[in-house]
Amino acid sequence: MKAYVFSLAPVEEAFAKDWQDQHPDDVLTVTHQALTLETADLAKGYDAVSTQPERLSADLFKKLASNGVKHVALRKVGVDHVDLAAAKDAGIAVSNVPAYSPPCHCRKRLDRGHVPLEKVGLLPPADAAGQLYTAQRANERRNF
Repeated sequence: MKAYVFSLAPVEEAFAKDWQDQHPDDVLTVTHQALTLETADLAKGYDAVSTQPERLSADLFKKLASNGVKHVALRKVGVDHVDLAAAKDAGIAVSNVPAYSPPCHCRKRLDRGHVPLEKVGLLPPADAAGQLYTAQRANERRNF
């Protein structure tokens, strides 16, 4: 299998490398770039793409299909940003995360709670990459 991973977050890099190490017969190519009409050609000749919550339009599905892509794996729960009818018309299967794990759900809630506390200066801001869950930040949250 050949898969192209778009919008890879810095925290996902180690997981992608571990997966590739465990599956040496498969090809996993990654980029931090978003999946768009302009970047879709990067996936030419790949079986599948994986992406975060970019808008996936009919034009994008047509382009992916013309590049040979047969599957789009979403790294999130929701599909409201995906034109599922267009995916079906293009012959592309779409999969998503079935549910967030309890720890992941808790992190999301903490993120939402972090923003107002950050704005009033009670917690430090997220770093440039938006990473809130460094060990230091985890300790700050526990000790708050």
